[in-house]
Amino acid sequence: IFHSDDPDSRELNLVEILGEFRCEEWPREELGRKALQKKLEIFLKTFAAVKGPQQLFKHRTLLQMFVSFLSNPDSKLANLALSCVLRYKLPYLTPYAEHV
Repeated sequence: IFHSDDPDSRELNLVEILGEFRCEEWPREELGRKALQKKLEIFLKTFAAVKGPQQLFKHRTLLQMFVSFLSNPDSKLANLALSCVLRYKLPYLTPYAEHV
């Protein structure tokens, strides 16, 4: 679920990528910032628990999204995103995974 006017969804071209899989949009006024942040935390925790995320549908898009969350000012979200990225076992990150 995303908004087409959201800068992150525009940057990642989610409208084109998700196409027919796109869910209905919701009015932003109905959901508060804390509720959205809590949902995002839950999604990131779920993806951080997945073993072998390369087997997921659109796994490259997911990796792009996780990397974009690394620069989030909220350290909790950034750490969860890092956990998701480390699950991909990228060769340039694996030597540093134990130090995180």
